[in-house]
Amino acid sequence: MENVLIIDDELSMCSLLEKFLSKEGFHVEATISGKQSVNLIKEKFYKVILCDYRLTDISAEDLFEKIKSISPDSIVIFITGYANLNIAVNLIKEGAYHYLAKPLNPDELLEIIHKSLAESKKGSPKASVVREQA
Repeated sequence: MENVLIIDDELSMCSLLEKFLSKEGFHVEATISGKQSVNLIKEKFYKVILCDYRLTDISAEDLFEKIKSISPDSIVIFITGYANLNIAVNLIKEGAYHYLAKPLNPDELLEIIHKSLAESKKGSPKASVVREQA
């Protein structure tokens, strides 16, 4: 199964997603540091990267630029507790696959990951529709 990297400054979110996705057969690593994630991405290819939009040590935009330059074939899915449609649209225009609002629905997240992987096997994954929660 594919390698997945979780980047979220909430340790509990990292642990929860890591356990859930590992049970679904993914090889999962997690970090609470955006800067550390850059080093991990340089060392290993992650097919899917789940990235919190608001990190304490680096802006999401800066981190996304670094991810795209280091690992352009990685599928990046942003997750956030502060959903903003304008930010979501901009990230998807820049190449993010999806933007999900917390609290995450595990089934929806898994469906999005599987869909992105299936599309990447056919060619370049296409951004999916953004969902914003109130």
